[in-house]
Amino acid sequence: MNLVITMSRRFGTGASIIAKELSERLHIPVYDKDDVEHGMRENAFESEADAIRELAKQPCIIIGRCASEFLKDKSNVINIYVCADKEDRIKRIMKLFSLTREAAEVMLEETDKQRVGLAQALVGNPKVLILDEPTVGLDPKQIIEIRTLIKKLGKNHTVILSSHILSEVQAVCDKIVVIDKGKLVANDTAENLSHNLSADHKLTVQIEGPTKEVKSLLEQIPQMVEVHLNRTIDKTIGEYELNAQEGCDIRREVFKRMAARNYPILLMRSSELTLEEIFLKLTTGDFYGNIDNGGAAR
Repeated sequence: MNLVITMSRRFGTGASIIAKELSERLHIPVYDKDDVEHGMRENAFESEADAIRELAKQPCIIIGRCASEFLKDKSNVINIYVCADKEDRIKRIMKLFSLTREAAEVMLEETDKQRVGLAQALVGNPKVLILDEPTVGLDPKQIIEIRTLIKKLGKNHTVILSSHILSEVQAVCDKIVVIDKGKLVANDTAENLSHNLSADHKLTVQIEGPTKEVKSLLEQIPQMVEVHLNRTIDKTIGEYELNAQEGCDIRREVFKRMAARNYPILLMRSSELTLEEIFLKLTTGDFYGNIDNGGAAR
C-alpha cells in the first residue's frame, strides 16, 4: 500500500521539522506549497486539488494546502494535526523571524485569531462566506497565506470580502462591487471597470526621436489638449502623456504623424485607471455606470 501522510498545523508548531524527520525515516518525499504550485504549472492542473491528488499517487508527505480534505476518500491516507504549547511556538517564531518576544507573541495571536475566525465561518460548510477585513494586523507572509486560502475557498463557496485595502480586493476577488451611500454603483471585474472608465483620448506613448520635435508634432494634432513629457529613456526615447478632447480617439493621427517623420512608436496604451482611481471616480458622483446584476462579489 502506498502510504500518504497529510500534515495540518498551527503557525509556529515546527511541522516542517517533523515532516523532514518522518521523510528521512520512511524514505518518502515531503511536498509543501511550492511543490504543489510547481506541479500545477508543470502539468497544467486547473486546481490545487488535482495537483495534490497527482502527488498522492506515490508515497509522500504533504504539508498543509487542505490536502486532508482533498484526499479524505482515500483509505491509504493518514491525517496528522500538529499542535504545540504556546510558549514553544513563541520561542520558535522568535528564532525563525528574529523577533522580540513581544513581537512574536503578537504575530502568533493575530495569526491564530484570523485562522480561528475562518475555521468558525466554515462550520456547517456554508454556501456563502462573508469576510470583513480578514488580513488586518497580519505581516506580509501571513497576508499571502490568508489570501491564498480565500482564493481556495472561492472554488467551492461564494466568498464576499469587505475591505478598504483595494490592492487586496484586486488580488483576491473575481468581481468587485462598489457601494456609495447605500447605492450600488459598480459590479464587474477590475479589468472591465478599468477599461470602461478609461478612455482612448488619454494615452501613454513612447516614441524614439528628438523630444522637442516629437512634442511639437503631437501638440499640432487638432484634438490635442495637452502633451506632457514624462521622462527620457536612453536619451533618444521620450515617454509622453497625451490628453485629447473627450470622445476623440487620437491614436491613428499620432501614428500617421510619427510615421511621416520616421519616428518609431515603441509603446502606446490607454491610460487605464488604478483600482483606487476607479473607486474615487465611482464615489464622487462623476460616473454611475451600467450595473451588472448577475452574480455575487467574490
